[in-house]
Amino acid sequence: MFDGSHNDSNGYKKTVVGYGDVSLGDKVCTSGANSGVHCGIRVTQMVHWFDDEYPHVSNSTFSTIVGDQDDHKTAACKGDSGGPVLVTAGDMKVKAVGMIQGGPADDARYRTSSPTWGGNSVCTWRFYFTAMRTIVNTLPNASLVTG
Repeated sequence: MFDGSHNDSNGYKKTVVGYGDVSLGDKVCTSGANSGVHCGIRVTQMVHWFDDEYPHVSNSTFSTIVGDQDDHKTAACKGDSGGPVLVTAGDMKVKAVGMIQGGPADDARYRTSSPTWGGNSVCTWRFYFTAMRTIVNTLPNASLVTG
């Protein structure tokens, strides 16, 4: 997995050694394509109903997990959806625990300053993610690439 700044293509690689589960209070990191890596994020809700407003789908509401950045710094930005949520698993190793789905970008209470290119993306200190176990066990032909 690439782990580095959003504006540094060199970055560095961390080995994905599998997937894991999270519990209330656990600390996670996000790695979004638009904003890079963010840590210091605590799991604050295990069930949050989220509507991603996917076009042409009559009901796009599903259960997600909520993470809040402890210092109200950026957890994720628009354009980070689909990126991994991870926990450390030793030196230069991580476990995937989820995938970034979105956040309350329309609610100014959760917004942070944008760390992205040009500073024009909406970022929040709260974000929603789907558990990796849910993805692997419910999506047809889904798997996690390790190594």
